[in-house]
Amino acid sequence: MKKRNLWLLCAGITLLMAGITLFHALVLAPDWKRTFELSPVSVFVMYAARPLAWTGAGMLLTGLVLRTAAGSGRAGTGCRFWMAAGVLVWLAYGAAALFWLVTSGQAASRPLMTVMIWILENPLVFLIPGQFLGAGLWGSQA
Repeated sequence: MKKRNLWLLCAGITLLMAGITLFHALVLAPDWKRTFELSPVSVFVMYAARPLAWTGAGMLLTGLVLRTAAGSGRAGTGCRFWMAAGVLVWLAYGAAALFWLVTSGQAASRPLMTVMIWILENPLVFLIPGQFLGAGLWGSQA
């Protein structure tokens, strides 16, 4: 895939997920606070849209940094390692979130509950795996 197409795909996914999150915050969340009923969109936003938006932002920020570093000849080292680290973090989160959703949090252990609640409250932590993925993706093309 060409660099330009990767930039557009990454930016498009980031903007789409950020738009869904914004729609949820402005339109659906006020109603949810009155009725205490979660819609499927609310669940999607909590478990997928916010983490994907922050991951995409991390990828784009890393791409901008590596694009600047590519001009100075310092990019491209350890790309597979960083890509694998980002994929590993996302696979761990996906497995934990899937287990959490399937069991409705009933069979989850206390450490898993603590971590999942913290992650759902702080989706900004997905900026880090986004930077790992961005280093692997953009660094290999620098």
